[in-house]
Amino acid sequence: MKEGPGVSKDAPEKKRFFLFFELYFRKFWKMIELNLLYVVFFIPAAVGAWMWLVGGANILCTLLVLISLVLYGPATAAMTYVLRNYARQEHAFLFADFKDNFKSNFKQASIYGVFSAVVMILMSVAIWFYLGSAKDNKLMYVPLIIAMATFIIFLFMNFYMYTMIVTFDMKLPAMLKNAFIFAVIGVVPNLVSLLVVGGITVALVLFFPISLLFVIVIALSTMCFVVTFNAYPRIEKHMIIPYMKEHEPEEKSEDEETVFSDERLIPKEEEGK
Repeated sequence: MKEGPGVSKDAPEKKRFFLFFELYFRKFWKMIELNLLYVVFFIPAAVGAWMWLVGGANILCTLLVLISLVLYGPATAAMTYVLRNYARQEHAFLFADFKDNFKSNFKQASIYGVFSAVVMILMSVAIWFYLGSAKDNKLMYVPLIIAMATFIIFLFMNFYMYTMIVTFDMKLPAMLKNAFIFAVIGVVPNLVSLLVVGGITVALVLFFPISLLFVIVIALSTMCFVVTFNAYPRIEKHMIIPYMKEHEPEEKSEDEETVFSDERLIPKEEEGK
């Protein structure tokens, strides 16, 4: 894996609000390319959905949707890797890095992708059920609130999972544990990500089908960049920097100290990091 130039510890740090927009517009055309590449993996599901609407559900429709479901995780991990580098102000070879990380993270990302999709569907069904039941039984508001809180926490966890998948060599249970911790300690930035992504999603739904063009061209990479940009600082602070300090070489270059390299870290499993 190619190593980026790194970021100097002595480099002046900009306000993250302004840094986000600077990076976003600097990489805008690359993000369009990335979005178009990402959308390719959802073509089977789109074709399956169209066939279902035209001729009804059949085995082929189901198979096409399942293909996209399996590819969703690795494609998201690959896109996250590129966007993580953009968030770190590092270079990424868009197509080469996307392909390499799609392949290297395929097993873990596909498992998590299917798992997260199933969990989200089940939670959505539970919320819908409790919401309907609460109309006749006020006590059902208790499980409704619990289901909604669990849903939001899992969403927050999802903000961190793919960045950890492309950054660390560790098992999914340990990542889920860390993601839960980040979901709790990063409430404010998590809420910001949720509001921005939620706002974009609502706008896309309200203006459908016109908004379909934005989904294909830029919307998905934009939402992923918002999430990755907000999630990475906590991962860096609580996982990357402690690990690098523990394994810091005795001699460093006097001219430039790299905060982070592109090599995947192998944290201690017993620490859950």
